[in-house]
Amino acid sequence: MPFVGKTLMEADCTTMINNIDAVSQKAVEAIYPHDISGKNVLAFEAIKRNIAHIIISEKEEIANGNNITLLALEQKLKASLSIPDFDFPVNISGTVDRIDLHNGKIRVLDYKTGKIGKLGITDWNLLTKDPDLGQARQLLLYAMLWNDTHPNEKANHAGIIALKEHNKGVRYVGEKVSARKINNELTPAIMEQATVVFKESIKHLFNPQLPFSEP
Repeated sequence: MPFVGKTLMEADCTTMINNIDAVSQKAVEAIYPHDISGKNVLAFEAIKRNIAHIIISEKEEIANGNNITLLALEQKLKASLSIPDFDFPVNISGTVDRIDLHNGKIRVLDYKTGKIGKLGITDWNLLTKDPDLGQARQLLLYAMLWNDTHPNEKANHAGIIALKEHNKGVRYVGEKVSARKINNELTPAIMEQATVVFKESIKHLFNPQLPFSEP
């Protein structure tokens, strides 16, 4: 984690771009000791290209006057929830790809290589039932974990950096207030609502009378 706790500069982004080949090769060799071939070669080149696009986008953000400070990468978080009617705590854990400070606002971010699902919530009752809201659920859970372990530095936003849609910027989770607008500020009320939903979902998971089913 070379840049953790460091405010990014344009020069840092240039260095990262220049190091993409070497760093990517080292990561691949750790998994595949022998040379990759066929479709893996094409996938490898696509991944490197996507990484470059993301870094270039951030370099442009900095050039336009935005301030980005990396606080943590691949941050392991855990929290203990007290569930009504349970006589034991429920431990939850997760690994967040990135936590940063963007113009003074703390963001909980996840990288995705595939399709982005629905991030705008219109009905909180659907958060744990609608499979298309799976990524929204994940982001809010990560934010809850971060807030539990950093009560004085709570997350302001939670979003996805889509490697294949880098030109769209960070996509944030939040309450959908209109057809094209999502209120992405993670207010105390939003996080309280999310916590209530998660607790209810856990109660369902522990209920032996309710069978598991595929969404």
